[in-house]
Amino acid sequence: MWIDLPRAANNFEMNLMEALATKKPDEPYSRKLLHHSEKRIASLLEASLPPAAKIRLQSSEFAHIMFMAHDGFVLNARLADETEHIQKMIDGLIALIFRPD
Repeated sequence: MWIDLPRAANNFEMNLMEALATKKPDEPYSRKLLHHSEKRIASLLEASLPPAAKIRLQSSEFAHIMFMAHDGFVLNARLADETEHIQKMIDGLIALIFRPD
């Protein structure tokens, strides 16, 4: 989600960010797709996270953080190729979440 999608050849992620960034405050916007996607990711997290990780951070909160960070990774993919650095951050995040208590 943070490495492959932002770098996909179709540029869908960047086009979506550009479209959302140019939306005017008075133009309609629905968060329906975002909420649906977050719920799906949260259910996957709920099924895979160890109990200690669920206590530290609710799956729904973690899913929201994943989507919020995703926008930054999309923009970063256009500005610099930091795939190795991003992978290290992801590995560190996973180690924190799945660490035994």
